[in-house]
Amino acid sequence: MEIGKKGVIFSFMALLAIGLVLFILIPQQSELNLERTNIIRTRVQIADDYVKAVHESYLPGMVYVTSYKTLTALAIYVGNGSFFQNKGNFTEIFKEVLLNGTIKGVNVNTKTKAGIFDKNLTGMLRDLQNISNSSMIIETNFNFDYNSTKVDIFQANETLGQTMGPWQVAVNVTFNYSIITEAARWNRTDSIVVIFSIEGLPDPLYLGSTKGNFSNIIVKTNLSNFTLSDFQTFVNKSQYVYEAKSTSYLRRFYNDTSLPSDDCCGIESFVRDEVDNYFKPWPKGEINESFVDCNFFGGRCVKDDLSVPLASYYINGITNNTYRFKIDQYRAFAKYNIPNCAPDSPGGMSGTCN
Repeated sequence: MEIGKKGVIFSFMALLAIGLVLFILIPQQSELNLERTNIIRTRVQIADDYVKAVHESYLPGMVYVTSYKTLTALAIYVGNGSFFQNKGNFTEIFKEVLLNGTIKGVNVNTKTKAGIFDKNLTGMLRDLQNISNSSMIIETNFNFDYNSTKVDIFQANETLGQTMGPWQVAVNVTFNYSIITEAARWNRTDSIVVIFSIEGLPDPLYLGSTKGNFSNIIVKTNLSNFTLSDFQTFVNKSQYVYEAKSTSYLRRFYNDTSLPSDDCCGIESFVRDEVDNYFKPWPKGEINESFVDCNFFGGRCVKDDLSVPLASYYINGITNNTYRFKIDQYRAFAKYNIPNCAPDSPGGMSGTCN
C-alpha cells in the first residue's frame, strides 16, 4: 500500500512537471510563431513596396534618362554619317542604343562622340537586380531577351490621356520581370511610357544636312503674334515655333520633310546666315523658295500643291548681299504676318517685304 501511494505521488509529480514545462513552453512557442508571422508580414510589405517603386519610379526614371541620352547620341550619329532610311530603321536603332548602347553592334561612343553615352538601360537593370539581391535580400529577375523587349518612340497630340503635342516625345518600353521573397512572388509585365520635352536636344535635320558642321538646339520661342521686329529676332536666334505644315522632331532623324498627314507635331526654324554660307556657292536652278529649315535643306514643306509654283519674298532688314534670306508666300502672309510684301513685277514669283 505504501508503494502504491508512492507511485501515485511520483506519477502526480511527473505529470505536474510535464504540465509546468508545457505551461512554460507553449506560450513561448506561440510567441515565436506570432513573431515569425509578423516578420513574414513585414517582409512581404517591404517587398510589395519595392514592387510598386520599381513600377512607378525606378523603371520610368531609367527609361527617361536613357531615352534622352539616346536621342542626343543619334542626332550626332546622323551628323557623322547620314540620315536614317525611314521611321522603322530609326526606331530599330533607337532600341539598340537604348538597350545595349551600340549601333549595329559597335559601341555608340565610337559611332558618335566619346563619353556621350555611358550606361545603357540593360546595365541599369542589372545594377537594380544586384542591389535588390544583396542589400534587400529580394530576388529581382528581368527578362533580358532582346527580341521580347518591345520599344517604341513616337509623337502625338496626346497619349494615356496626357497632352503631348510638338514639344514632347513619348517612349514606351515593355518589361518582363519577377520579384521573389521567401514568402511571395510577383510576375509582372509592365508597359512603361515616359514623356519628356525635346527642348535642349540637337536638331538632327541641321546636323545631317551639314555633315555635322552645324548644330541647332531646339529652343521654343515665347512669341506667338509676330511683329516684323519680333520676326527678325526669331530668325537671328534660329528658334522654333509650332507649324502644322512643317516636319516633327522625330521625322527629322530620317529627313522626312514632306507635308505631314496630320497637324500634330510640326516645328520649324529659319536657317541663319552661317549655315547658308556653308552651302555657297549655290548651284544654278536652286529650288529653295524659303529659308525655313524643312525647305532650305532640300525639302518641299512649303506647298499644299507641289505642282503650283510658289512665290517667295526677300525681307528688308534681314536679307542682304551675303545673306539672301527668303520666305515663302504662305509663311509671309498667313504664318508670320510680314507687312508690306509685294511682287517685284506683276505676276512675278519673287517679291520684297519692306
